[in-house]
Amino acid sequence: MAKKARSNEDGNKLIQSALALNKVLRLNSQQTETEKNEQLGLMNLSTGLVFTIRNPLQHQPELDYPISQEDVLDLLSLISFLYRQIDKTHYKNTP
Repeated sequence: MAKKARSNEDGNKLIQSALALNKVLRLNSQQTETEKNEQLGLMNLSTGLVFTIRNPLQHQPELDYPISQEDVLDLLSLISFLYRQIDKTHYKNTP
C-alpha cells in the first residue's frame, strides 16, 4: 500500500494517511454515509490486522505466539480481501 499511496510511512501511520476519509486513496466517492462507512471499514480492518498480527509478531518471538493453521488460513483470506479492496482504490480527485 505504501507504494500505491506514494508514502514512506508504514503500519498504522500509513493506513491512516492513505485510507482515512478524504485522504490519498479512495474506495469510492465518499458522498453517502454508506460510502464513508465502507472507506472507514477498510481503514479499520487494515488497522486491526496490523495491531492484531503484525505488531505482536514483531515484538515477541514467533515460537511464543500460538496460532493455529485454521487461524493462519483465515488471516490470509482477510489479507487477500483487504489487498483486493485496496487495489480498487483510486487517488483523491480522480474518478
